[in-house]
Amino acid sequence: MDLVNLFPQHRWLFPSDAYLASEAGSSAAWRSLFKALGFTDFIQVPTATVRLTSEQKATSLWADSDLGTPDASGSFTLQDQSAVEFKAVVQSLLQQCKDEETVQLHCGHLAHHMDALWEDEYAGCTSAHVLAHAEGESSFG
Repeated sequence: MDLVNLFPQHRWLFPSDAYLASEAGSSAAWRSLFKALGFTDFIQVPTATVRLTSEQKATSLWADSDLGTPDASGSFTLQDQSAVEFKAVVQSLLQQCKDEETVQLHCGHLAHHMDALWEDEYAGCTSAHVLAHAEGESSFG
């Protein structure tokens, strides 16, 4: 898969083939080392602090969620995951692929890889944490 051409607006960093050909360790060992250095081989979903007014909450994905009572300013503060990279990858797929069959093929590959990495990388992305409201803090998912 030609990642550079498929996702041109994404900044790609590729390790040298010398790393992978080395007898010093397995590909799993190299993956672990790169991860420890802050490099990932797939989409990152970092934690982000989100502040929503009551009006914003009403039109957001949180509309049906009980976030408790808003703080003194009428807002809710959440710790949630940010899917900026995922959104960029999907948007790039939709822009770059010329037909629906190709979009479905690439989205299928994306879903397959996310499924394979789910437990290690993404399972923690299924919940959020309310950081502040009138009644204290709580977690939910």
